[in-house]
Amino acid sequence: MSFPREHLFPNVRGLGFMFHELCLPHTSLFLSPKITRINVELDPAPAYLPLVPLFGAKCPSLTSICLRYRGGRVEAPYHLRARAASTLIQSLDKIRHLTAGPIDVAACGHLMSLPELKSLAVHVHEILMPEVSSESTFRYLESLEICVARPALAFNFLPALSKACPLNNLQIGLEEATALESEARQLCTVIVDCSPTSVESLSVDFGQYSDAAAVSSDLYTVVPATLRPLLALTELVTINVTVPFGLCLDDAFVSEMAAAWPLVQHLTLRRPYVLGEPSPPSLVTVSSLTVFALRCPDLRSLAIPLSDTPPEPVEEPPQSLRPKQTVLTLLEVMDSHIQKPFPVAAYLSSVFPNIRFVATTRQAMDLGDNDPAPQDAEASKRWKQVQELIPLLVGIRESGITVGCWVWKVWSR
Repeated sequence: MSFPREHLFPNVRGLGFMFHELCLPHTSLFLSPKITRINVELDPAPAYLPLVPLFGAKCPSLTSICLRYRGGRVEAPYHLRARAASTLIQSLDKIRHLTAGPIDVAACGHLMSLPELKSLAVHVHEILMPEVSSESTFRYLESLEICVARPALAFNFLPALSKACPLNNLQIGLEEATALESEARQLCTVIVDCSPTSVESLSVDFGQYSDAAAVSSDLYTVVPATLRPLLALTELVTINVTVPFGLCLDDAFVSEMAAAWPLVQHLTLRRPYVLGEPSPPSLVTVSSLTVFALRCPDLRSLAIPLSDTPPEPVEEPPQSLRPKQTVLTLLEVMDSHIQKPFPVAAYLSSVFPNIRFVATTRQAMDLGDNDPAPQDAEASKRWKQVQELIPLLVGIRESGITVGCWVWKVWSR
């Protein structure tokens, strides 16, 4: 089959492609010097890797490239994918936005000095950083997403960030290892030490659940001291922390978070649900969430494990004296257990009257009679009742009726 020209679409500026093996012989026909944006998904098999350097060679005007690998039956070794990406990256001088999977030392050295690089998303499986001055590296970076094979690689990479860079989005995740509590604490300290004060969005994933690590899960449990260094980043608007095992926080730390992050809009402290592996009991009471109503007026979504200690049945203060935060609409409680929905709903409806969704990590599962954790399923149903009660109780209050102790006692029987 013959084609009438060197480039099928010579005036195209952007290209999105999911490669199939039948496309391999004709790839260069889709690439032209005018292309500035490429979004491509490749099979990780070795046969596809020669395509990667081709993008830079054929498209010298590239300012944005997103290179992702989808799962395949045969995957090229990490170092081969990193070498292919390195050849591509070293040919790019105008790049502003780069997602490239694994990279090597040579690619990293080139990226550090690029004056127009604004966003970077890469995988790190080896020590990349020589002894360099952070004053002259990544000076213009606004967004950084890195997946590292082990915590030490993050400790090596992050110091290369210039304190003068306008970074506002930082995402760090472990993809092969699980951070011990001591490593997680050190990572939080390094994040604060190396991040400029401009950071507004922070996501930290301390690794994945594994049966091997579960044997000594106490060594991985995240406690207030683990996360306390992050409180120094006072401009945060979005905070997302994922832990593989326990997340053992308390009311005092809730108060510290609310005081440190007054601008927060989305706060997520999550441990993914593992069927048959309950999380350690949380020490965060429902009543402690009042501090978010007092100090975080823009908080829209909150995800935090809660204890099963019900709020105390006290007389409600007058409406004018009751703290109220009307922006929060989503509360996620992970696999938290409660015994009686009404006291919880009565409290939440008085402080956060616009909550519309109360979510658990268990709600999407329906295992029927084979459920190995029926207590989690029952707790999820009770939280669903809390969600349904909140607007009802808000309506009762708006009609002038006080939800007093006597109603509380009747409903909590």
